[in-house]
Amino acid sequence: QIKSMITENDTNGDIAATNKTLAGTQRGNAGFYSGTSLVLPITDNVPVFTVPVDEGGKPHTSSDFTNIYNVTELESTYGIRTKLGSAAGGEINIYGSNEFGEPTALVRKKVYSDSSSEFSAVSSYLAEGCMVFDEAMETVNDDGEIYYEITGYDIKTGAKKIIQLKSGLNKVVNTFKIRNSSWFAKEIPEAYMPADTWMTDVKEIQTNMINDYFVMSIDELERGDIIRYANGSYTSVSELELVVENRKFTSSECKVVYAAGDSPDTILATFRMQYAKARNIKDGHITFETTEGTYETLDLSFFEGNVIVLNGKNFEIYPISSAGVCISGGDRLVIYSNAGYHQSIVVYK
Repeated sequence: QIKSMITENDTNGDIAATNKTLAGTQRGNAGFYSGTSLVLPITDNVPVFTVPVDEGGKPHTSSDFTNIYNVTELESTYGIRTKLGSAAGGEINIYGSNEFGEPTALVRKKVYSDSSSEFSAVSSYLAEGCMVFDEAMETVNDDGEIYYEITGYDIKTGAKKIIQLKSGLNKVVNTFKIRNSSWFAKEIPEAYMPADTWMTDVKEIQTNMINDYFVMSIDELERGDIIRYANGSYTSVSELELVVENRKFTSSECKVVYAAGDSPDTILATFRMQYAKARNIKDGHITFETTEGTYETLDLSFFEGNVIVLNGKNFEIYPISSAGVCISGGDRLVIYSNAGYHQSIVVYK
């Protein structure tokens, strides 16, 4: 299929992979750049074929990986400003060229481990599943398989949601702990602390790198935790991460605790979660403390989501316009932003 599609669009009749590497380049409007130099001109709609491989680079042939073999367009796979490291999205081969020197297709080989059936990190930063956790329970399907159902509230809409996990998925990757490992230094031997190689340049966690210190039972999740999830190659959820821990949040830790996706180190990150402590709400603006001990003020009219309040054991959902009613000075907050747009506020009473 890949070969026929490349051949159909290849004006030069050359379907061989080039030796040009994209490692270290960054996606821009006209293609991939190294600094200000254009390394590879490319169009937004060039097809990107994803091939799941094992740690040795051999393609997976099991039916479990059937849905991962897919084709998408460049713009939905690598957003503008995405920087590619040596492990970003796996090995990338460039195929063919048209009359303008633009490739006919990209083929990326993405590593999936066979040994991680009990847990898996979210494999695409474009995955939208994210909720404030309420509870989890075990249940049994028609085939007698035990699986978890998780109930929570969608981080953006505030709607109550129930997700079904793949049978056998009984652990969650503690990405919050990986991203904020200095807070847990006394609990983890130095040899097991996270390394830069654990994450791609879009801050996706590579499941095969994770050790037991950063995996926890689903039963250990607590009400108010924030999780990300995706189906991966399955019809039910097979990838699950804890990205914000409610229990670790104190008023002195006001900082960005999770960011991933396009431009992950900036306000433009595809997913961004910031701890904050509310100071006051006045005239449609919220002011909160920052890590540096200063204050930041945001215009609530720019928020597009809702206010999700955890008051004891109960959740309450409010429109942003009611933030002045449900948020008080001293409340702990998580501010969720998406690609530079503020979305929702999670409030812990």
